[in-house]
Amino acid sequence: MSGRRTDPQGAALPSKPVHVQYRSIGSTGWKTSVSGATWSAGQITTSTSP
Repeated sequence: MSGRRTDPQGAALPSKPVHVQYRSIGSTGWKTSVSGATWSAGQITTSTSP
């Protein structure tokens, strides 16, 4: 999975926290699978498995 955080004008947001969360079917609570921070260009890349 990869993505990029930007402000409303499209400028990169470096060193910003990112948390990838999921919720199983039938569950009411969210679980965090990955936590990290964006790189200098506002990007984040991670690998996850189900």
